[in-house]
Amino acid sequence: MGVVASQPVAAERLQETLAELGVKPLALVWARDDALDIAFKTQSGLAVVARCVDTLDAADVAALANVLTEGPFGKAILVHSSDAVAQANASILVCGAGALRETLIEVL
Repeated sequence: MGVVASQPVAAERLQETLAELGVKPLALVWARDDALDIAFKTQSGLAVVARCVDTLDAADVAALANVLTEGPFGKAILVHSSDAVAQANASILVCGAGALRETLIEVL
């Protein structure tokens, strides 16, 4: 039997915050052992993908940029486990778990 990866703290916080805001995830996909992608839609129907990681990595920004160009998503968020405030990085919003609620309210 394989090893089951544990969710990054950011993924737990994102799922909790989405539930509080009444948003149900459309899909959860492990990008790798330490990165979980969560897809959801905004109230206006915009598809959003959020990659949840414990530690920021430039490779995640590049991967999300690819997802935006290839997939049906209109927005991407990179959520990490710090308390840092949200900041835009090209077309990708980078957000610490501590600023997640405020960021999602703006996105939704």
